[in-house]
Amino acid sequence: MLKKVVIGGGSGYVGGLIKKALERRGTEVIVLSRSAGAGRITWDEVRGNGLPECDAVVNCSGQNVLDFTKRWTPEFERSVRESRIDRTRDLAKSVAAMAKPPKVFVATSGIGYYPTSAQKTYDESSEGGAGDYWSALSQEWEDSGKLLASVSTRHAIVRLSVVLGRDGGAYPQMRFPFAFGVGGNTGTGEQWFPWVHEEDMVGIFLHALENDAVKGPINGIAPESDTNAQFVRKLASIMHRPYLFTVPGFVMSTLLGKDRSAMLLEGQNVKPTVAMETGYQFKYPDLESCIKALES
Repeated sequence: MLKKVVIGGGSGYVGGLIKKALERRGTEVIVLSRSAGAGRITWDEVRGNGLPECDAVVNCSGQNVLDFTKRWTPEFERSVRESRIDRTRDLAKSVAAMAKPPKVFVATSGIGYYPTSAQKTYDESSEGGAGDYWSALSQEWEDSGKLLASVSTRHAIVRLSVVLGRDGGAYPQMRFPFAFGVGGNTGTGEQWFPWVHEEDMVGIFLHALENDAVKGPINGIAPESDTNAQFVRKLASIMHRPYLFTVPGFVMSTLLGKDRSAMLLEGQNVKPTVAMETGYQFKYPDLESCIKALES
């Protein structure tokens, strides 16, 4: 069992769920945060003094790009990049400098590492990291966390898809229009919709922490592939609501900006090959079971 884990971004949605899961197992968790407090250390402290001795380091830091209350401005884009690349680089440097390095360093990336495509199917062996804005950003994000070959710490990277949770992630915003009977497709609806239930997201992070066979990228995505239209139909059916409307692509681009709207108007068909081949058992492998659990 991991006795002590340091989590970067442990006060955010994803990191907070991982923190709670580890604490339920009896693990001491130290959160890396911008502000000091009980059970916390600050990023400035880490840059100045290094990391405390621990069994594992997890980095979940990253500005939520699907926070639609924030406009896509140059300042917001800078925050998106710095919160991912700079924070991951800080942790990788600190891990490499430790006299007794942790057993494992689990970093985060995005499913956007794989270029959008209607035809291709990707897994961890597929090439990516180029072709569009998010692929290039994900490549920089992953590169910032690379450890020197001389460091004994195992390094894993969870490539996260859209996390669906009842009280967090993208789901509350996505279901909101359906509650009022005005839900529908985004764009054509034919684009792939990569998703994972929050419990499986946590499970995959724990799997990466505890399973020595997980090295390098592991896709944080459910086994079932769905399009946006399939998601809409299943959500509407389970909520007993109509799906009559479509939000045109140009409206999304106008409201969210070209790069951010591409996350919703385009997509990737991605498989969690590493998770399944290393023994992870999905609790919610298909969209219907996921939505039913969220709506129960």
